[in-house]
Amino acid sequence: KIWNDIDRGEKAIRKQIDFGEISINNLIVKSPKIFKTQIVKDESFKARMEYIEGHSGADISMVGTREVSVNLKDALSMIINRNFEYSKLIKISNEIFLKKIDSIIKLLKSDEDLINKVNLVRKEFSKDSYLEIPCGNCHGDLTFSNIIISRTGSLNLIDFLPTFIETPIWDIVKLMQDVKYGWSYRYLNGPERATAKIFFLNCLPSQVSMYQKVLKREILLFDALNLARLCPYLKDKETRNWLIKSLNTSLLDLEKY
Repeated sequence: KIWNDIDRGEKAIRKQIDFGEISINNLIVKSPKIFKTQIVKDESFKARMEYIEGHSGADISMVGTREVSVNLKDALSMIINRNFEYSKLIKISNEIFLKKIDSIIKLLKSDEDLINKVNLVRKEFSKDSYLEIPCGNCHGDLTFSNIIISRTGSLNLIDFLPTFIETPIWDIVKLMQDVKYGWSYRYLNGPERATAKIFFLNCLPSQVSMYQKVLKREILLFDALNLARLCPYLKDKETRNWLIKSLNTSLLDLEKY
């Protein structure tokens, strides 16, 4: 894999290496082995890693069995519990979040519809002078699109993402990006979409609802910010429509709080 941002690539690979492998009973969750890394002409970062063949994203639900959904639920539960267990509560100034949102808006240039949506997210963050959140390890982009179930049944996490604030809250809102909004199966329709939705709902760890109660506003804010972060990277009409609809839902939930 190649990153045009050297620092970002190095941090992503460091996350992947640090995750290593965790197991409980007969369930193994691991990240692909890194064979070699290099900086290319002081312009990009390249990592050569283990290739994992298997199913990810919406494909998981199409071939998934009850055993697969239980394994996914247990694996995600392990990951979230471990990250929250080793995190520490820290007060983060809202200026950090507002600065991040402003950088998103700059990337949107003249897209008034998306700019207006992201400004509404900014308005919600501006209501708090700070957020007190658990800070520590996180995958950063824990959607089902970044989980590969290999032919041997092992669960593999790929595409670790360094974030501007490292907190396990990202992993919860990234899971909700799939379970609540349907990111990984946004291109599906009819029975296939319904099957995927039910399957992913069954994979959601039960303790997520507990964290949503304890950190309700914080998770709602991060949910909206997570969707806003996707705005500059839209590549097709279907994803744009999906994102606008998801942002509307997220902002409505914040208004209700």
